[in-house]
Amino acid sequence: LGMRGVFHNTALPAERAGTGDQRSSEYNYFLWRLEHGVAEGPVEIPSGEALPLEYNLAGLGAVCFRKGCYIGQELTARSHFRGVVRKRVMPATFQDTSTSPPPPCPTTAVVAGNSVLTYGDEKKKMGRLSAVTKDLTRGLALLRLQQALNPASELRVEDSEVAVRPLRPQWWPSQWGTEEQ
Repeated sequence: LGMRGVFHNTALPAERAGTGDQRSSEYNYFLWRLEHGVAEGPVEIPSGEALPLEYNLAGLGAVCFRKGCYIGQELTARSHFRGVVRKRVMPATFQDTSTSPPPPCPTTAVVAGNSVLTYGDEKKKMGRLSAVTKDLTRGLALLRLQQALNPASELRVEDSEVAVRPLRPQWWPSQWGTEEQ
């Protein structure tokens, strides 16, 4: 997923990355993270309730299973070694389905923290939005994989007609999302 670093703002790009890569805006980096399903910071990864495997931290090399002592280590290790993670942060697109042709998205429903529900015979909570772009068409969502990766599932933002369409990141290992199949 590339490299990140903290550099003096007067450093040349080649000195920053060591590869001569060019500068980009913080918003472009945000968009890149969303496209790849990478959450960061306390807003997107809530302290006290986030599980490292659900936020793809093991896949990003942020969790070591050979050493360490941290709060939640037993649950994290057990989930990892059993190979069962039922929810993960994923990129998602949003589209208002209430009109024809649908507008990009209404501003009132697509807000980080709002619940994502599955619609059908009954509404069930499947996750929540973690981050949303300025134009409200893309974001990150923590979702139950069984429904998120099922093309027949109809996911929507709670109390709205905004469809949530999860996208499987290309960098994910092939076994992610197949735990319950």
